[in-house]
Amino acid sequence: MATFSEIQTKVQTWLRDFPTDTLAEIPSLINDSQRELQRQHNFRVMEAVVSLTTVDATNDLGTIADFKEPRADPFWTDLDGGTTPFDWQPSLDYLVQRYQADSEGSPKYLYWEETSGAGVAGIQVFPLSDGLSQHPGGQYPITIPYWKFLPALSGAGDTNWFTIFGDKYLRLHAVGWGHMLNLDEDRAGPYLRAADIEAQLIIRADKLTRVKRPNVFRYSVNAGNQMGRQINWRLP
Repeated sequence: MATFSEIQTKVQTWLRDFPTDTLAEIPSLINDSQRELQRQHNFRVMEAVVSLTTVDATNDLGTIADFKEPRADPFWTDLDGGTTPFDWQPSLDYLVQRYQADSEGSPKYLYWEETSGAGVAGIQVFPLSDGLSQHPGGQYPITIPYWKFLPALSGAGDTNWFTIFGDKYLRLHAVGWGHMLNLDEDRAGPYLRAADIEAQLIIRADKLTRVKRPNVFRYSVNAGNQMGRQINWRLP
């Protein structure tokens, strides 16, 4: 586990000789490294969910500031707690052609696009709300599971999942790009290759956390024989 300040110190140590402008860029290099790792893989820590509600006479549902990409089908909820799933649609042209400006109904599709910057997504719902849900005001509460980008590190003592489990990657990747910033590509290459190897180890470890392993395997010796015996293999 390392804090943002501790990782910066390690990067400075590994860079050794560097100009003042490179020193000033070290915090950004670390945050860029964190962002790059999140681009490569959707880690469990990036799972998120948000609730938005339709608004009369507009397709605009709202914005999500840390949005990376959809994680699962959205759904809207009845007053009694029942849910109705629907789909994401990647083509705005398709939605505009299918639903005319005055088309109304319950939510059938969501569409998203980046708005003011990376990670800020504008969410639209189609068709327009018919205002006939069971909820007061007739609007539809929509739940959206999505993958998020974690906030950038800023305070000296900041920590998150990546500083705890991926601090070596953050250091290697930031050092590599620090050398690139110093126009020293020969030194940058080994660090960036080492960072790629470390990234694959972190991604593999995250994937393994999603696999539920059974406690006991049963293996039958001479299964066709009534005298066959059972051997229990227990995981360590």
